[in-house]
Amino acid sequence: MGTTVDPVVDGMMRLFPAVLFPDVTDAEWDRHPELLDAGGMVELPYGAFVVRAPDHRVVLLDAGGGPGFTVPEHAGTLADGGRLLENLRRLGVRPSDVTDVVLSHLHVDHIGWAAVAGSPAFPSATYHCHAADLAHFLPAAGPPPDDRVPPLLAPVADLLRGWDGPATTVAGVRLLHTPGHTPGSSVALVGRPGNGLAVVATSCTARWSSPRTGRPAPTSTPASRAATGTGSPTGSPTTARP
Repeated sequence: MGTTVDPVVDGMMRLFPAVLFPDVTDAEWDRHPELLDAGGMVELPYGAFVVRAPDHRVVLLDAGGGPGFTVPEHAGTLADGGRLLENLRRLGVRPSDVTDVVLSHLHVDHIGWAAVAGSPAFPSATYHCHAADLAHFLPAAGPPPDDRVPPLLAPVADLLRGWDGPATTVAGVRLLHTPGHTPGSSVALVGRPGNGLAVVATSCTARWSSPRTGRPAPTSTPASRAATGTGSPTGSPTTARP
């Protein structure tokens, strides 16, 4: 069996359309009512991806929002949350099975399950993040840009490794530095060269399209082209080809 990539949903956000697409007009949304729920909101599941390789390495790409994640009132509501560990178990993955946790960036909806009750949620894992995000969100001096981040990462401080430069490889997963969303944002590439799958980040796992183009937006993908086997946990909304 080859490498598999499975989405692991942590919860569901219901966001105001303008939060995701501030330049899209109401008239454009009116032409695509199928992209919104009955209340006129965008349903956006969030969570992680789990990569399982033939060498028994188990890599978690991002760590969801965690049990304490909330959505700011101005952005929308949280319809459901805190299910990442449950959905990992549905895939047959125990927290102790995870060998590496790759954090694409350090926003709170991507690091929430780094630790549980003051201890690492994945005690056998090494945690990885680009050094630029570590310096930005965990500054050596001065206040952090988001005071929620340091407490979430403090329990895994001894397990957290920063990588630098334009690219690196972690447990067979190629990481590319793609700053913009945050200083250290990264893209994960899974699969063989020329036949791989890019997992940009893990907030976007929903079935929704751009109202301007009508083309599908990034969605969850169960396996790379090089992989065999598919599947998604209960609560995963959809799958898509890479």
